[in-house]
Amino acid sequence: MIDKKQTLNNITLFVPSLTCGGAERMMVNLANEFTSRCLSVDLVVLSSDGPLRKLLNPDVNVIDLGESRLLTGFIPLGLFLRKKKPKVVISAMKHANITILVASKVFFTDTLIIVTEHSHVQLSLQYLSRPFRWLIEKLIQLTYPWAKNIVAVSEGVAESLKVLIKLQSNRINVIYNPIVYPGLEEKKKEFPQHRWLITKKEPVFLAAGRLVDAKDYPNLIRAFSLLVKKVPCKLIILGEGELRMKLERMVKELELENSVDLVGLVENPFSFMNHCDVFVLSSKYEGLSNVIIEAMYCGAKIVSTDCPSGPAEILEQGKWGKLVKVGDSVELADAMLKSLSLPKMSVEQRANFFSTKRSSDKYLNLIQASVSN
Repeated sequence: MIDKKQTLNNITLFVPSLTCGGAERMMVNLANEFTSRCLSVDLVVLSSDGPLRKLLNPDVNVIDLGESRLLTGFIPLGLFLRKKKPKVVISAMKHANITILVASKVFFTDTLIIVTEHSHVQLSLQYLSRPFRWLIEKLIQLTYPWAKNIVAVSEGVAESLKVLIKLQSNRINVIYNPIVYPGLEEKKKEFPQHRWLITKKEPVFLAAGRLVDAKDYPNLIRAFSLLVKKVPCKLIILGEGELRMKLERMVKELELENSVDLVGLVENPFSFMNHCDVFVLSSKYEGLSNVIIEAMYCGAKIVSTDCPSGPAEILEQGKWGKLVKVGDSVELADAMLKSLSLPKMSVEQRANFFSTKRSSDKYLNLIQASVSN
């Protein structure tokens, strides 16, 4: 850990919005941790509207560029860099990383940019149209080498970057996300306002995340439909997204309306994690998977697909939970069933490895190294 006197007095972070995404939440946690260490933090966003705004420490200086898209926010961002002249900026998310790297060139600033990559690059781009996917890949290959340093949130993400950009290994640093923060302990102790948890009569499985293709909730619902035939149980899914109507239809077609509840967004998902029997991740791919770490901190048993990348790293190849093949509903159902009878492990100790303190220490050391070189 570097001493505060040895590093910068001000740290600037850039993320497009304060919506409920993993990268956005990571930047909020990082901003709060830096501020708790009496460092001055500027958080630059295109728009500060969003549910994560209220989670920010009041001492974080939010700089709202007043834009809704990165394209229109390009000039305001460049002017900010030119006027404020931050020594180092940490940015998150592909499009934001590309935008700030180009802006730093176009506006002739000497700001050192540290970009963070939160997803498996090739897999996260596969749903784009071929021309757009090609364009983003080329822009990543062109601009990421301009960064002073690149941070990957898992070893798997780092490998995907090395394949795409073909950079030397020492240019890519793996720093796990800052997930476990001091206020989490109180949040998990709150009791969730859900009928299946208030008076629990049957085991409750929980999943959480955006309702998008990457999370593969159809696979989870199919697995649950197999499981519920063997043992009475419930499934709660937290999150919102474009696939809600499709998933609701699927639940109805499988006659699971009384056993599956798509709750939507909740203010305190940690209380659900603390009171569920098993937390399930069914994703096709991840960057790290913050929700697994959060659920582990809340003491939940874990079942996850062994998707690229993150779950196997977090669970240490199955030491802290069950790993199953991606897309295999039968294997997922079997793992969910077996998990019900397994004794609880002290998964909280593994979750603490992903603390805001540990992550922030690594970022501060990287900032110091970036400035010194």
